[in-house]
Amino acid sequence: MAGPDVNPVYPPGTNPQDTSTTVTPPTGTAKIEGTWNFVGVTVKSTTSQKEGVATMKSISEYTTSDNEGVFVFDGKNITITGLSYTISGTMKVTVSAPGIPTTEIPYPIMEIMPSYDGVSPYKSTGGNKIHMDEGFIGDPTGTGVTPTQGADATVLVDGDNLTMTIDLSQMAVPGVQVSGTQVAKFTRKK
Repeated sequence: MAGPDVNPVYPPGTNPQDTSTTVTPPTGTAKIEGTWNFVGVTVKSTTSQKEGVATMKSISEYTTSDNEGVFVFDGKNITITGLSYTISGTMKVTVSAPGIPTTEIPYPIMEIMPSYDGVSPYKSTGGNKIHMDEGFIGDPTGTGVTPTQGADATVLVDGDNLTMTIDLSQMAVPGVQVSGTQVAKFTRKK
């Protein structure tokens, strides 16, 4: 019995589309190039550091509101124009040392960030990941985490919505262990 023709011949105008070279990106990995309105950020982070025999740990959770700003991803740079927001949330600091009762101090976080502009070079690192040379959200907790450090982010595009997630354990702060996530959301500017 003969198998299918390895090189079939089709009459002119009837050649079906060759799907062997068609690449369909996985869901959520659409290109991010374009202009996006800033919707907001949610941060959940934990920091821990030792000073002598004492350990200080802080747990922070905050979100932004009154979000303004435009982000332009051009394939090389993220250009930020008019970024402003209000940060609100909580931070709980725990200090412990041998022989001393553990002290837990809650702090409210409330800060209005005035409008600012910036540029952060970035590059695609494969799939739905990018590397940004600088961050864009200030840290209101005073814990020493440097918010302008470069980081890798996972970027998902769903229609006109973009979500960028940064694993905060990438942050290098001498003597401090950092964990948690920063999730930024955007909508495509029309």
